[in-house]
Amino acid sequence: MAGNEKKVIEYLFDNLGIIELKHIGKLDRIGNPMKNKEIINVNSYSALKDIKTEAAQKKADIYLNDYGVSIKQSGGCFLYNRLQREGIITILNKFNIDSKNIFDNFDNEIVSYHNGEKEDRNIKWDTYFSEEQFKILLKYLMMDGSPYKESPFPAQYILEAPKKIKKNEDISIFTFDEFFEKYRHKIVFSIRRQWIGQKSKSENGRAIALSKKILNKPWVFDNIVGTPSAWRDEIPEKDRKTVYFLMIEKLK
Repeated sequence: MAGNEKKVIEYLFDNLGIIELKHIGKLDRIGNPMKNKEIINVNSYSALKDIKTEAAQKKADIYLNDYGVSIKQSGGCFLYNRLQREGIITILNKFNIDSKNIFDNFDNEIVSYHNGEKEDRNIKWDTYFSEEQFKILLKYLMMDGSPYKESPFPAQYILEAPKKIKKNEDISIFTFDEFFEKYRHKIVFSIRRQWIGQKSKSENGRAIALSKKILNKPWVFDNIVGTPSAWRDEIPEKDRKTVYFLMIEKLK
């Protein structure tokens, strides 16, 4: 599991029948969303080990009293990972949001960052989106699905907790609107890059996959900016590329 999800779920399990959660009430049941679209009741410590929150298709990390809940760590955290150019265009088209001007501006931001003209990797969402547009995009990505398909396990609520929970009051439950209103001024698009040819098998594979999509091409560069921890020997230097994507991040 990534982040603080495992500790949160363990704490909730230890306090079944005791803890009261906003919107959810006294916690009676914890459910594990499975690949076969079943929700399995978690009734033992061994069952806790079967909960996998890393799966991107699951918006609900767990179910609390039959409500789908997305778990986020207090402070800085990612609200959506690896948002590619094609994906943003797809989701804006899905909701009939005119994307041309938005993407002209995003493309300019990426080029500027790649060329060293822009030092700050973060882009405030209200620079190019209206509040209505951004809320539609963020709510869908956080609660409902990916740019390409809806999740079989959507989330109704967001649970926020610190890495180490000391008391019940450390846990907060939000609707999406409540979460957005509290953190709207801390949410940004964050420019990130990876490289074709880097040593990491997963990162190299993702970079190659991103670069193959036509709509991602404006965010793929033949010259190398920045460096990974190591390069792959079998990929010639001339074939290395810098590939960009966005994270949606809540800052500390």
